Amino acid sequence: GNIMQTLTRWYSTDAVFSDPAIENMHFSGSLNRYGNIQPILDIINSTGKVEIEINQDNIIFKKKK
Repeated sequence: GNIMQTLTRWYSTDAVFSDPAIENMHFSGSLNRYGNIQPILDIINSTGKVEIEINQDNIIFKKKK
């Protein structure tokens, strides 16, 4: 949740969590504000904990099945 608050502000997008538990997952790392958001989303997706879907200006996080 905290990471996405920062990213949505930096990249003018919205985050949607399909399950409230996803919002409380913990990730750590460094972020480059002036880069592209896709590498950050790829790293989060590679953890295997969530699936990420991009729909226009929304980034949708779903629990990995």
